[in-house]
Amino acid sequence: STKGRNGAEDGEVTINGGVEGVAVTKAVITYPGSDYYYGFETIQEAVEFAKAGETVGLIRDVTTTETISLDKNITIDLNGKTLSTNSTQKVITIENKGATSMSVNIKNGEIINNTKGSRCVDTRSGNINLTLDGVKMTSYGYKDSDNYAQPFTVGGSGNNIKVTIKNSYIDTDYYAIMTFNPAVITLDNTVLNGYTTVYFKPASYSLGSNGTI
Repeated sequence: STKGRNGAEDGEVTINGGVEGVAVTKAVITYPGSDYYYGFETIQEAVEFAKAGETVGLIRDVTTTETISLDKNITIDLNGKTLSTNSTQKVITIENKGATSMSVNIKNGEIINNTKGSRCVDTRSGNINLTLDGVKMTSYGYKDSDNYAQPFTVGGSGNNIKVTIKNSYIDTDYYAIMTFNPAVITLDNTVLNGYTTVYFKPASYSLGSNGTI
């Protein structure tokens, strides 16, 4: 059934004379140059199944109930969809657990976190190259000192974190970008909109073409 195999819609297939339902999954792993995919109920399951260098893509908007942990070379393609949470303080964390270096790409969609202490994307250790391309990150609703919104953060530990944010928009009522450990952040064709746009404690940043703060 093309609906069950490649379509982003529910369908039916016939197996040994019986009709079985085919439900749309929340996350898929796609392979460049191939039309095959695997379906998963959660994005974390898809991430854990993916081999280094593969892509996890969304086929519908997803509200996650758990923090999605990335610990390998991987691309998250939001495919124009929205990834949000209603029960965690972080939507995505990125942690290098010992590799010489790790590259993560997140692209093409929106990440929303309006929970207490909200973070959309948070890096947790060093030797990470992160690219956010075409991503809108939104966190609103918390401005007190214990629960402030901070859509993108460099937390955890480590001192070799390189971040490129391009063609993106960060929207919040508190810190748009907040760093707790050393990092080099490059903004390219990106707008930061916040009550306080940046808090660079030990980090540095540069503006590429049309970078705006």
